[in-house]
Amino acid sequence: VIFGSIERFIGILIEHFAGAFPLWLAPTQVKVIPVKNEYHLEYSKELFKLLEEKGIRVALADREEKLGYRIREAQMKKIPYQLVLGDKERDERTVTYRQYGEQKATTVTVDEFAMIVFDVTRPAMRFLALSLRPSTVNVAVAPLNCPATASAIVLSAKKLVASPISTSISTST
Repeated sequence: VIFGSIERFIGILIEHFAGAFPLWLAPTQVKVIPVKNEYHLEYSKELFKLLEEKGIRVALADREEKLGYRIREAQMKKIPYQLVLGDKERDERTVTYRQYGEQKATTVTVDEFAMIVFDVTRPAMRFLALSLRPSTVNVAVAPLNCPATASAIVLSAKKLVASPISTSISTST
């Protein structure tokens, strides 16, 4: 149930998640971090373009900083997945990912990683699309590749009104 303005709701949402949004809502879902730009940047750019084409909101950490600093920066920004790419990943055409808040790193193929992201985000998007009545609210679920975008959900309605009896959302005309 949404009480008050949409801005207030977004504020409550940010406070609830403490800035660590779930994968489907995070403005940047994946941060690609090459171990050393001199050797791994080409593969990182290739992977960046591939993930972007698949509709994943991705960023590339290609600055000339120490690896630990770039990983820490991604952790501080609470990005759900960090991909650290070194010689092994480049040679085997794989990715090593680390989830926000975890120390464990896992190595998988690029396709397996994309499926992990899709498996996490797909149920949330499907729930949102089904929980809002299409006859009263237009819902367009599409990944927005703009880093400044707060979510991948676009709602277009004149006015959202929460029903005091149920948790359904309808529009007033």
